[in-house]
Amino acid sequence: MASNPANLCQSKTRIIGRGAETVFRSHFGASLGDLRVLYENPNWKGAGDYGGNHWAGITRAVIAWSDAIDTDNASTSERI
Repeated sequence: MASNPANLCQSKTRIIGRGAETVFRSHFGASLGDLRVLYENPNWKGAGDYGGNHWAGITRAVIAWSDAIDTDNASTSERI
């Protein structure tokens, strides 16, 4: 029996959200929330063009994207 490509796509998408964070956390020992707190720390100011506060916005966007995927909010996940 052939798989419906739409269902296959949905199944893969559902794994991406918090499931991907679980893999990341088990490997690196930090969650997206941990990274957000780290990167939002004001002591990063003056860290140059890389890392620190510059990554806070990226981390917030990844969290929002993951939440949108996990709640089946297609319009938000596509916008992000």
